[in-house]
Amino acid sequence: MGDWKIKTNGFPEKKEDIEEEEDRELEQESSIKLQEKIIEPFPSENPNPVLRVEKDGKVLFANRAACFLLEHWGIKEGGELPQALKHGIRRAFSQKTPEKLEIRIGETTYALMLYPRPEIELIDIYGFDISFRVRAEEKLRSWHERLENLVELRTLEYIEANDKLAWEITERKGIEKTLRNNLQFLETLLDSIPSPVFQRDRNDIYVNCNESFARQIMGLPKKLVIGGSFSEFQKKIPKELAEIYYKHDRELLDSRGSRYYETRVNCADGVSRDFLFHKATYENSLGEVAGVVGVMLDITPCKEAEKFFRKGEKRYRITAKQTGQIVYDYDVESGKIGWAGSIQQLTGYSSEEFSQVDLEGWIAHVHPEDRERVWESHEKCMENGEKCLEEYGFRKKDGSYICVEDVGIYLKVGDKRVCRVLGVIKDITEKRSSRGKLQESEERFRITTEQTGQIVFEHDHGDNMIRWAGAVQDVTGYTAEEFSKFDYAMWTNHIHPRDRERVLGELRIFHMTDTKFRVEYRFRKKDGTYIHVEDSGVYQRNEEGSIRRSLGVIKDITGIKLASEKLKESEARYRSFMKNFRGIAFQMGIDFTLILIDGNTEETTGYCREEFFSGKVNWYQLVHPADRYRVFENRGRLKKDPLLLIGHEYRIRHRDGNIRWVREIIQNVSDPSDKKRILQGTIYDISKQKEAEESLAKVEEIRKKEIHHRIKNNLQVISSLLELQAEKFDDPEVLEAFRESQNRVATMAIIHEELYRSRNNETLDFSAYLQKLTADLFNSYIVRKGDVGMQLNIEEIFLGMDTAVPLGIIINELVSNSLKHAFPSGRKGEVCISLCRTEENNENKSISNIINNMDSKSPVDKNIQHILVVSDNGLGFPENVDFRNTNSLGLQLVNILVEQLEGTIELENDSGTKFKIWFKEPCQSSERVSSAKGEI
Repeated sequence: MGDWKIKTNGFPEKKEDIEEEEDRELEQESSIKLQEKIIEPFPSENPNPVLRVEKDGKVLFANRAACFLLEHWGIKEGGELPQALKHGIRRAFSQKTPEKLEIRIGETTYALMLYPRPEIELIDIYGFDISFRVRAEEKLRSWHERLENLVELRTLEYIEANDKLAWEITERKGIEKTLRNNLQFLETLLDSIPSPVFQRDRNDIYVNCNESFARQIMGLPKKLVIGGSFSEFQKKIPKELAEIYYKHDRELLDSRGSRYYETRVNCADGVSRDFLFHKATYENSLGEVAGVVGVMLDITPCKEAEKFFRKGEKRYRITAKQTGQIVYDYDVESGKIGWAGSIQQLTGYSSEEFSQVDLEGWIAHVHPEDRERVWESHEKCMENGEKCLEEYGFRKKDGSYICVEDVGIYLKVGDKRVCRVLGVIKDITEKRSSRGKLQESEERFRITTEQTGQIVFEHDHGDNMIRWAGAVQDVTGYTAEEFSKFDYAMWTNHIHPRDRERVLGELRIFHMTDTKFRVEYRFRKKDGTYIHVEDSGVYQRNEEGSIRRSLGVIKDITGIKLASEKLKESEARYRSFMKNFRGIAFQMGIDFTLILIDGNTEETTGYCREEFFSGKVNWYQLVHPADRYRVFENRGRLKKDPLLLIGHEYRIRHRDGNIRWVREIIQNVSDPSDKKRILQGTIYDISKQKEAEESLAKVEEIRKKEIHHRIKNNLQVISSLLELQAEKFDDPEVLEAFRESQNRVATMAIIHEELYRSRNNETLDFSAYLQKLTADLFNSYIVRKGDVGMQLNIEEIFLGMDTAVPLGIIINELVSNSLKHAFPSGRKGEVCISLCRTEENNENKSISNIINNMDSKSPVDKNIQHILVVSDNGLGFPENVDFRNTNSLGLQLVNILVEQLEGTIELENDSGTKFKIWFKEPCQSSERVSSAKGEI
């Protein structure tokens, strides 16, 4: 197709370019519009390309300036435009608005304006050379890119210079800033230390301190403490200790180094607290001792905890003995173990005998099957200083074994090695037996849950291991082996991000307050989709109340959740709908007793809902007396037929006395229990709609009559023009062509005349129309009276204009052919026209056809088969001529119009010529649509 393309946008991207280009394009478009107005009456003289094309892209006209376009596309007048232009033509026709396109041919760019003419199904195309604008855009874009590159280069140079200058300034101020920052940092660090800190010189004057020392100890602002004397602090401690500490400070200044000691101090809030003092000397620039720096650590909680622990330890030993437990204290450095509690009751050994048991003796009493595991756990805790909880078999003195639970705490010295182990051993033989039974029960439960589509889990909070069982793959998409690697973190990561914080928060509350838990959340499956699950279970706690493990079940509740959400959404939609509902919704019993009424009752009737419920107002009392019988009749039909749906319109009397039109749709439905039948429906106020419909109907009727009248007049003018034009010719064939054209025009004019005179502007009494049409045809061909007769056998049929016009032209062509060719000079005969309805087979009838033909206001027969027969007893149709493929314009029109009516045509050539045409009157949109059993 050559080097051309179509585009719809060529604007520059920068703001300044856009504004400049918009001004230029507005000027260009104004110029184009002005040129269009100027050149429209004179397309052939227009220096710019002008074309007129059909809807399918066929070129009907092109002026001289457009010839090079046709040459470029490789077509001539009568040819079809390229496919790309056809798309623009179809778009312009569909939108019924002008369409602008741009095409490029070589170095030249043209703007094509497509103006649709829907009334004649043509489109006019005007072309303008916009190459100057396109080249200007490209030049402007090039200048803009060069300017951007220059700005970028200069910017980099300026940045490099600024960076160098900034570096020099930074270097010059670096030392000063570093010193200030260090000083500020030290001051901030000192004040941020929660423990009191102070600095005194050799003269016992406070050189510096932090806010904690000033406020908590001295009870003064920091500024007042600095410069004060040590004598003020001596008032805060007992007098006898003050002299000792003063003496220690003197010794420390003389000997240098540091010193620790504990003492009680009366704080500024009046509370006496225990502090651990750490004092150390500091030197001046000459290396001489300049003073003392001290830090005070509040150890009051530690002291109180120590006292409490000592008392608690004593009580715990007594309690352990009374509750059948053994308490042990293992000193790692000496290797000795102190045993206390119910030693003889648990082990069978006396206290004296068991006091000789050391670490090796204890591990020797552990059951051989448990020994390696227990020793490894002990070694691990010795390295890490963790809490240890183990269960194992322990051999008693008589050689029998009991199951014991050993809970130990491994204490470290600071961050160094473990120095001491404290623990409790208790007999859990009975508990172990119960646990075995519980595990059997759990196994049965796991099997049950697997068969019911649930996941069972056991979470050991000690080793943080989770064991999964049940329908893992069905619920999560993971195999059992894959899911067995899921720990707490991986499970948490699979919770929907929007649910995660809420779920973990709820579980923390359950951990602290309850023995059961239940949460709902969305869980991510292996394929990335989310399901709703319910996670519920129980906690097992130890004697201290800490959770040892949790047992639970996870089940998929997506279906339930979605149903619940849909129900909530439905309820919300109903509430919103009823809030904004402009009509009335109601339910009644089969005996017409009111069950429910809601909506805009007060605005529609003037009465509120309560007045209807109380029985003070009866709906049927509001119905207009003239419509009341029909309303009761429809109610009776509903009661008899459960499948019936009725929609009807009637009048009611408003509380203010005015008459209003309402539209009611009512049907039979089942009640919520689905056990009995009730009536349900809606009522709308259509008073304004009725008034508008009446006004519009009158306006529409007048408008249609005026249109038909004008079309009829225009067609008569065309017929007269054809008659005047025919007078200039003597050739019989030309005169015959003009007469045929006049007859075709007259055929359409008669239809519009009949519609203009008819009360119904949309349908035509076709029998009356045919009588007038055939009379005019006989007059047109000047048939000798008595030579050829006309017989009409037509039922009273009403047809729409879309059917009547093509059908009239078909009859005109067939009758004209009979009058011209069937009866040569002197031959007599008869032309017969028959039009009647024929019933379709039930198989071809659809419910929609039945519905559309019920209660229609229009008398048009919809989708009923009709048969038209035009025959004569003349010479007959030539056997060597195919009427479907002939050069005769009349017969071509007949075939085209039959196809347009979606009909069929047949020719019988026995004793004359007989054309049979079957067709249907197409459905027209009705103002009302009724159900097969109801009415609207």
